[in-house]
Amino acid sequence: MVKEQLYILGAGGHAKVVADAAQASGQWREIILLDRCSAPYAVGPWQVLPEPQDPSTLAGRGVQFICGMGDNRLRLKLQTRWEALGLAFATVIHPAGVVSPLADLGPGSFVAAGGVVNIDTTIGRCVVINTGATVDHDCQLADGCQIAPGAHLGGGVRVGEATMVGIGAVIKLGCHVGRDVTIGVGAAVVTAVPDGVIVKGVPGRW
Repeated sequence: MVKEQLYILGAGGHAKVVADAAQASGQWREIILLDRCSAPYAVGPWQVLPEPQDPSTLAGRGVQFICGMGDNRLRLKLQTRWEALGLAFATVIHPAGVVSPLADLGPGSFVAAGGVVNIDTTIGRCVVINTGATVDHDCQLADGCQIAPGAHLGGGVRVGEATMVGIGAVIKLGCHVGRDVTIGVGAAVVTAVPDGVIVKGVPGRW
């Protein structure tokens, strides 16, 4: 069933990608971006409105929200705050993304074009599976993490809250990665990674 409105929080590059995917999906009659601006403006075909002081004024039947910023902690913090006001967060999947019907995606999560989420994988709230990223079977991704374009996770991988898996990085089958980790561009994770570190290189070191 087509819903009424999707509000995207943010109006930068990632927000445009989310808006484009949402429009391609045909799931919403209207897509509106929200920004901390003083007056309305346009980004491509979408209207950008000032973020209201009281977000609950936007609530209504068929109205949903999603965060469109790349910063993991900011995105998760904002979604958590708006959810506390009773606002409903959507899951947006580009039609060219592939998500197993036996995978579970939490509210506020996004799968871009070419993204793949395989069977028995659990994706938390506010997670980004970016362009061409793949998440194989039996993975667990905690709230607020992001799998950047062209990154690949083997089966049974666990990724902690707000962790960033960089462009083209790979994580070996069964590896566990902590929270607030940054895995650098093209890094290869072949062993468990503790919380809060930056991983670089092949094999990945911190």
